[in-house]
Amino acid sequence: MSDRVGDLPGLTNLFALVMALVAVLGFAALWLYIIDRVWRNTAPTPPVFNEAVQYIAPSLTALIGGIVAMLFGVSLEKTSQHLFGATLTLLSFERTTWLYGAYIVIYLLLGVASAVTWICKADTIPALVKNFAMTTIGLIVAVVGASFGVSH
Repeated sequence: MSDRVGDLPGLTNLFALVMALVAVLGFAALWLYIIDRVWRNTAPTPPVFNEAVQYIAPSLTALIGGIVAMLFGVSLEKTSQHLFGATLTLLSFERTTWLYGAYIVIYLLLGVASAVTWICKADTIPALVKNFAMTTIGLIVAVVGASFGVSH
C-alpha cells in the first residue's frame, strides 16, 4: 500500500501538467475560433457566439491571463543581470520553463491578435474580443511600466 501512496505525487504532477496543457491549448483553440469568426464575418453586425463560448472564453482568459501576470511579476523580481539570461533559462529545457513560456507567448500573441482585430474590424467586433484586447493592453502597460521601474 505504501508504494502506491509513494507514486501519488508523480501521478498528480502528471495530471497537473496535462490539465495545464489542456487549459492553454483550449484557450488558444477557442480564441483562434473566435478571431477567425470575426474576420470571416460579412454581416453588418458582430458575429453571435453561443452561451458556452461566452462563458468559457472569459474564464479561460482570466485563468491564462492571471498566470501570465503572475509569471511576469515573478520574472520581473528575478530579472537576470546577464545579457543572455533569458536565453540560458530557455535553453535549460526544464518542463516548467517551457510551459510558462508557452502560456506567455500564446496569451500575448492572441491578445495582440484580438487588439488588431478590434482595430481592423471595429464596426463588427463582439464584446468578447474588445475585453480580451483591453486586458492584454493593460497587462502590457503594467509589464512595460514595471520593467522601467514605474510603480504608479
